[in-house]
Amino acid sequence: MHYFKLIFITLFLFPFNSFSQKTGTITGSVSDKLSQEKLAAVSVRLEGTNTIAISDENGLFKLNNITPGTYNLTFSFIGYKPYTEYNLIITTGNVQNILVELEPNSVELKEAEVKVNPFRKSKEVPLSTQTLTSEEIKNNPGGNYDISRVV
Repeated sequence: MHYFKLIFITLFLFPFNSFSQKTGTITGSVSDKLSQEKLAAVSVRLEGTNTIAISDENGLFKLNNITPGTYNLTFSFIGYKPYTEYNLIITTGNVQNILVELEPNSVELKEAEVKVNPFRKSKEVPLSTQTLTSEEIKNNPGGNYDISRVV
């Protein structure tokens, strides 16, 4: 009977250990540091791997199936300074939750100076119009009913 229990434990319990979760997960949210507004479409990259996630319209992201270890997580978004969360420790079966606030990246531009060229000629040509009736063309001496001579 004692051997039966030992065989039962060996055959049925140890194989399930091989199916246990051997990866970790990172979840979190990304928001604007000044307005606290959630940011959508932020790129979240796990350095040293090919794992990338994009935050949804609520600023939430999730990275699954991460091998246990220590990683750096980089956040980047147009108009904001990149941010890196260093030394994240990922363990098996645990979910690492991260809240990130990205700082807006303001860019100062040089002043623009507008100059007028004094030698530039205007492309506009003055137009004049003249209206003639058929009676005026007939009565014009030397016109001979020719509009080009009358004008």
